[in-house]
Amino acid sequence: MDAECESDNCGSRRFHVGEDGFTYCTEGHRQSQMTVRDLWALRLSTLQMRLASAERDDELTTQLFSSQGETSDSEGASRRSRSHRNEDALPRAVDGICLVFAGLVLLRLPVTVADVLRRIHNGQLIYYRASQHLDPAMKAVLAGTYHQLLDPREKISLSRLQREVSDSLASLSDGFGISFPPLNHHLCLWRWTRMLCLPLEVYPCTLRLASLLSISFDYYDPTKHWPTRALRLPEQRLAALLIMATKLLFPPDARERTPRKPTEPAALAMDWPAWSKVMREQSSLKRKPAFGTALDTTEQDVSSMSAEDMDAYMAWYGDMYTAPEPSGPKRRIRASTQPLMHALRHLFPIESAEVSHPPAPQSQDREVAIREAQASLRPVRVLATHADEAVERPGTGYARFLTSRELTGHARELYVHVADCVGTELDMLVRDVFALERGLERLATADDTEVGDETEGLIVE
Repeated sequence: MDAECESDNCGSRRFHVGEDGFTYCTEGHRQSQMTVRDLWALRLSTLQMRLASAERDDELTTQLFSSQGETSDSEGASRRSRSHRNEDALPRAVDGICLVFAGLVLLRLPVTVADVLRRIHNGQLIYYRASQHLDPAMKAVLAGTYHQLLDPREKISLSRLQREVSDSLASLSDGFGISFPPLNHHLCLWRWTRMLCLPLEVYPCTLRLASLLSISFDYYDPTKHWPTRALRLPEQRLAALLIMATKLLFPPDARERTPRKPTEPAALAMDWPAWSKVMREQSSLKRKPAFGTALDTTEQDVSSMSAEDMDAYMAWYGDMYTAPEPSGPKRRIRASTQPLMHALRHLFPIESAEVSHPPAPQSQDREVAIREAQASLRPVRVLATHADEAVERPGTGYARFLTSRELTGHARELYVHVADCVGTELDMLVRDVFALERGLERLATADDTEVGDETEGLIVE
């Protein structure tokens, strides 16, 4: 069957390679699947060279030990070491995920590592039990080593996936000279601003801070050294700047900052209690995916499950770790390779039934939440500068937090919601924000006039 365009409602089956090297259909849609396939071909070329080199080393070592007579302990240790090296060279399931992300980056799609991790935990992206998607005939002759590589036992964390992605992009860049475009931060920032129901003034202020601090959103820049490891990823830098912009324009405390002009971005004050209420309502509408819930399920969770939750968990477990009895010509092939899966299916039969889930929040709910948050904004008293009057200006009394334990009140809610939206850890986000705030403070102290109204009078409590 001929390949079709991946874009919705296109259906084109004719493709061509554009001047930029990407594959397009006749309607001009870029094809991510073909891009990832090309990246995978590059990955296999390096694998082939590494395996060929390992085989040559094996031949030389075998000749050396055969000329020395009987096998020694050092020979056995050498063989085990070569075996481990060969296994390390084999592609893993996470390598496929990294190549998918690299293809999305090349297509300039507004996707972050956290978005990919969400799809993995939702079951929308193949990672866990990837061997189930292989052809039965191929799976029957697959060595046990490959089964282990395709069936990860531990739940992958965000920090590990970020490290794997960074290493993969660096390898493709150094090994093949691939120049990855920067993160599509404009679309990502706009999406986060809407998801967090923040005022629109936060969007340009975030971009302004990035320009002031000379922060780019490249994925791989060997000449740049960041104060924390997480800041090597562009989405982490963007999330930290988003929090800084929000704290500068709309401090999450009860102190009033008086702007000089009504045209300043901080001429509006944010009603933080109203914003907290809107975000709580949005959080209550979210339904944690069944796939991610099942991955985190413990024995204590099972004992407190309702009947519907238990049915959903058993259905998920049946699909993931058991297999129906094969019939027809495939019966003899699979019966000898999956006896445990078939036995589990026979011992604990489950009836397939449609599991009902509460509806996910629709776009209309998001629009209503955004309007409610925007309607809660109120104007702030504007006062020109007077020499004999002490007036707090926007940016004054800017509070920094070194650890998550220092967060309280609405400031903690802001950090928590941003971390949940971006998909990062709270402690990691607090450290990243603090690191960039130190750079902003040095810049404000060196030359207040260049920093502008967004950071005027920056004082750290």
